[in-house]
Amino acid sequence: MNEDRLKAYIKLINSLLTCAKGQAVEILNANQDLIDVGLVETMEGVATILVERGDRNAADWLRNIAAQLAAAIGNSPQTNQTGVSQEEGRTSALPENRLSQAYLYFLINLLQKTQESDGNVEVVYPLLQANLNKLDDKFVQVLQTWAISTIAEVDRETAYELAGDINSFSKLIANFPHGDRAINLEIAIAGYLIVEKVFTRDRFPAKWASLQNNLGNAYRDRIRGERANNLEAAISYYLSALLEDNREKFPQNHAETKFNLGITYQEAGQLHNAYLAFATTIETIESLRRPLFLGKNLKKTLAEEWHPVYASLLEVALELAAKEPGYYVQALEYIKHSQSPKLIEFLFTQNDIACRVGNELQHLRQEMQ
Repeated sequence: MNEDRLKAYIKLINSLLTCAKGQAVEILNANQDLIDVGLVETMEGVATILVERGDRNAADWLRNIAAQLAAAIGNSPQTNQTGVSQEEGRTSALPENRLSQAYLYFLINLLQKTQESDGNVEVVYPLLQANLNKLDDKFVQVLQTWAISTIAEVDRETAYELAGDINSFSKLIANFPHGDRAINLEIAIAGYLIVEKVFTRDRFPAKWASLQNNLGNAYRDRIRGERANNLEAAISYYLSALLEDNREKFPQNHAETKFNLGITYQEAGQLHNAYLAFATTIETIESLRRPLFLGKNLKKTLAEEWHPVYASLLEVALELAAKEPGYYVQALEYIKHSQSPKLIEFLFTQNDIACRVGNELQHLRQEMQ
């Protein structure tokens, strides 16, 4: 089943579901070229979605139409989308239809389980594990074709619900630890790009920013394609996310996205940009630790939580300091703020910096004991 055919099925089904009483036969007669096994199976898939949405009456009505069509198709030869009769094409066209429908049912089941379990990995991951053979490029195609067609035909609220389910599923598949990591990420990216068309920046700024961050993560980890191009795409998405996740409104999100940006700059070899991103992240972290109601122990706990940021900045600073020694002193200033004994001990293992600022390190060590 090709993409245009599936889109035509979806459009016809939505016309049937929204038509006035008594017009269904007229609509079907006007679309005889679409009446085949593929349409019947797509109707079954849509009926499953309707049940999931709580509209059992519409689902039962659609299944009744599908049953009547199936009976008619079984009793008389009919031309399919290739121009070959059903009898002549039974060994070629039908297997492909059934293959596409198997993927579609799997996709619909996944989205249903994702919604019902609120994205619980203990529910969704076993289903993925049992269907690793369907996590491939064909699944990406079915996801794109079905989701885009369906979202374009349903009402706004249903589109939002479906986009939310696809977004949740995309997060799950991006972190799924089994199967082919490369294709898992391609599926996640495809899902995020579909959702991005629904959760636009003007209507859903917070969700849009989260999507940009997720796309950045997916492209940073992406295996297919040129590594340099993937990293540039990730950087672009992180910068887009920061347009909404600014420090004043969402300091936590700002810090997390800036940290992701810094890691990506570092992997891309853009060390100065990486250092600035990590430094900005730390400034935001310091603003979170600054309130008077935070006790000393809680501040240290927060510092430990963000330890990877300080460690990343230190790593980049030491690399830059090989040519620009001033970074030694700057790194030391950030270590003072980190309140992290682990970083102090690490610096003592670095001969160059230990020689330059050994006394300051010893003083910091004593203060933290």
